[in-house]
Amino acid sequence: MKEQFKMVRPASLEDNFAESGKQEKPSDAEAMAGRRQEAGNLNNEIMRIQGGRNLEDLEVDELKKVLELYNKIKSIGKRETEAREGKIDGPVEEQISRAREIMGDSEVMGINEVKSAFGIEVPESEVPPIPFSKTELERAKELNQFLVLRVDKAKDGNPLTMQKINESLSQDFKDESKGKILYDVDWYAEEPFYTGGEDTEQTALKSEWALTSKKIIEDSNSKNYLEQSLEIAEYLEREVFLGIEMPDEYKEAISELKDKKEELAKLIETNDRNKYEPELSKLKINKLTRQSSVETLYDILIYFQNNDERLLEDKYAWTHTATSDGSRVYVGHFDSGGAGVNGDSDDDSNSSLGVVFSRNF
Repeated sequence: MKEQFKMVRPASLEDNFAESGKQEKPSDAEAMAGRRQEAGNLNNEIMRIQGGRNLEDLEVDELKKVLELYNKIKSIGKRETEAREGKIDGPVEEQISRAREIMGDSEVMGINEVKSAFGIEVPESEVPPIPFSKTELERAKELNQFLVLRVDKAKDGNPLTMQKINESLSQDFKDESKGKILYDVDWYAEEPFYTGGEDTEQTALKSEWALTSKKIIEDSNSKNYLEQSLEIAEYLEREVFLGIEMPDEYKEAISELKDKKEELAKLIETNDRNKYEPELSKLKINKLTRQSSVETLYDILIYFQNNDERLLEDKYAWTHTATSDGSRVYVGHFDSGGAGVNGDSDDDSNSSLGVVFSRNF
């Protein structure tokens, strides 16, 4: 990944209008789009000058120009340095209603959608507040993501595992001629990632909100697990947090990945899974941005049940979940025959195997 200056959030146009008092104040969406466009143009100019080179390889006049452009970006963002400001307030139902106004009814899977998809009635008192700001929801909509409420318990009060989801919905799918939930569970029927095992804290859903992409990240397929992780880092910088300040946890995750990427690449070259798989499992970026296998299954089902649209119909999402032998689980190709579930070594790659981006709190 090429070295670039960090992007910062552009200055508030609202402040500028308040100071001048002479122009009509634009909508929040227009102001945000304008700030992002300006910052993006400056960043593109920096990338053009660099031409794929690291900063230390630039000529003095080129470096001066890059610094000048960076300072312009920094000045644009000096009045708005908090990326996660402006959370949606009020009772949970009001928050969900506001999220629908921002993202569209079909892109918010809330309390009603959970009941429609899984027959689970969630008391409003047990639903966590939506942790994302208006700006983040607007950005998620631009990136073709949807907002989903994940719940931790099935109708019977037990942890919501892949097995529980499959068993609770299979008959309904059959009765309604929707096909199958899962294609063939034989090979993993006893796997903890499916049954929940003894540690459901790691294998069952948690009660939380998530922003999840409906497709794999562009260019994340045909890459091994480390290369996909690097693609996630670029996606965070290039798309998710373009023009806004990135939260510290994501900065730290990207920094950790960059520090370890050469070491990890060498470990992968050894073909010794016992060496590289545990290290890749520890990476913060994968825990922060990849779904677990049960999250992938839940997300595609809740979207299908409410929108009659199958996500990942011709692709697989490579998750951060591991099988008992260390293979990394992937879930997808969700058609009427049921979603496929398999596992691969981290050094493998496939044109159908990519990353579904997911941020959860």
